[in-house]
Amino acid sequence: MTLKVELLRLLVAPIAGIVMLMGCVGTGKPRPAHIADQGPVADTSGNVAYVQTVPSTTRVVRSATYQVGMQRAAAVGEPMFTVRNYTAAERVVGAVAVRPFRQLCKQPAAGQPAGEDVACRSGRLASLRGNEGDRFGVAGAITEAGSTYYMVRLPAPDGLLYLALDTNGRPRRGRYAAWSQNDPAITPIGIPVRWQDTPVGLDEEGPLFRFETAQSVAPERGNFVHYEVVYRGVTMNYRGMVFHLLYREYSSERADVPLYEQDLEYAAGVSTIDVLGLRLRVHDVNESQIVYTVVSD
Repeated sequence: MTLKVELLRLLVAPIAGIVMLMGCVGTGKPRPAHIADQGPVADTSGNVAYVQTVPSTTRVVRSATYQVGMQRAAAVGEPMFTVRNYTAAERVVGAVAVRPFRQLCKQPAAGQPAGEDVACRSGRLASLRGNEGDRFGVAGAITEAGSTYYMVRLPAPDGLLYLALDTNGRPRRGRYAAWSQNDPAITPIGIPVRWQDTPVGLDEEGPLFRFETAQSVAPERGNFVHYEVVYRGVTMNYRGMVFHLLYREYSSERADVPLYEQDLEYAAGVSTIDVLGLRLRVHDVNESQIVYTVVSD
């Protein structure tokens, strides 16, 4: 009996060990691989372009209504001078045709003008036309090999038609017409538009469009300055007659409502005053006006 029990113990022990081992290492079946999200994949066939936001350019704007060395006069309540210094962000928002254009679907005969008989009269390309002075919106831009092309949007019966123009207003070399549905999908890499083949290239005598731009104060730049100095007349106090200037400071968001105001008071007998870094020679002050010259800034 003891021998049988010992034999049974010897048989069960290895099996229990195997079961425990399997419990530790799992079933041995491969788990699904975790693949990182790569985002939208761009179509690299050359048939699709991705329209992105129009890039903006920045420039420093400095303007002042005074001129050093020039004598001027300001009446009571009138600005003596205004100063504006800021960084402007400028981007293209519209395109205006400088001459008529239309897409041809047939090459005109040698020596013959390109009339309506050879112009596209059906299909998407029939919408690729305009008259001098017509204005179109700019939907965005594409960038290729360091060159920017503005995508001018034209109305089309079955979607949206785009005309790709270089920064001089000329059609892009090769394919310049593209199309999308009325509500194109917006992806992180841009709005996909499909290039359209054109039987005949657009006239390349010169630029077809001139661009219109919109300007705003660059929000990431902190050097915005906009102030004016207004003549407020004279009063009498214990020092005798004094004249008053009103300093008004404006924000980049509201150019019509002062952000801050301060009264500046000077004795009427002084001949030279310093105002906000400007040196002024005062020739005359009275109840109605001040006569002065900005001698340095």
